[in-house]
Amino acid sequence: MDPTPHRHRFYKNNMTDKTAASETGETAEAAEVSQEIQAANLAKFRALVAEQTIAAKAFVEQLIVQSGIEELRPHVVTPAAELSDEFLDHVDNRFVWGDNDNTFAVKRQAYIGELSQTRFVLAAHLSGLEGNADDLLMKDVWDTAALHGIPRSEARIASDALWQAASADEALENFLNACTHEKSARAQREKERWRVLKGQRCLVVDKAPVYYSGWECDDKAWVVEKDGKHVLVTTNHGGHVEGDVEFLQSKLKEYEDAIAGTQRLLALLEVAPAQSIEGGAA
Repeated sequence: MDPTPHRHRFYKNNMTDKTAASETGETAEAAEVSQEIQAANLAKFRALVAEQTIAAKAFVEQLIVQSGIEELRPHVVTPAAELSDEFLDHVDNRFVWGDNDNTFAVKRQAYIGELSQTRFVLAAHLSGLEGNADDLLMKDVWDTAALHGIPRSEARIASDALWQAASADEALENFLNACTHEKSARAQREKERWRVLKGQRCLVVDKAPVYYSGWECDDKAWVVEKDGKHVLVTTNHGGHVEGDVEFLQSKLKEYEDAIAGTQRLLALLEVAPAQSIEGGAA
């Protein structure tokens, strides 16, 4: 069985609803035929959703087997923070990104992208609409489907069912996500451990926030190890530069001035009402 999603096309039913029947003077028999067509459309919709749901489950089951992702099953109870760098690399390379088009996560995401259009097209085609998927996505296909005997609630339930069918085993999927996030977090932490100064990679000993009066950039400073000595590193428009003690001392003076000024404003706010009353009385 080929689980690849496929499009279904239906010829437009020249359906006449009750409003149109009353406006054109058509008989009650014509309106009754309309109800029969609605019922047929609903049955057709249910059958099509069932077929697509089976196909989605089959696709993911086949993908799980082909990818070999089951080998991760014994590890899913292990917190990602306790996994080795080598294991995270293995998961990322084989199941998440790898060659960027042949891994479990990439293939599954591509399939869900197709299905996200298919689930709308299901209702749209049954409503007699023609056009490509992008055009159909711009229409309120649930409302249109409802006019043809497919309740909005049922259309939305069918949509959710298709999404769930295309989901992998929840434990495995959560494990993949946890591994991906942990690997990114470790890479970021490793990046923060180093600063490059004049082409030399230096280990960070400590860092602190740095603030400039009237300047929103360059908000950090680091002390790094360089040639066996502790050296101050700051940034100038984002680029790392070497600083000195006088720089930090000037920053302290700015902070002290800012704190003192802020305290004065707070004090004024606390006593302002009483002073205003006295001034008014005078």
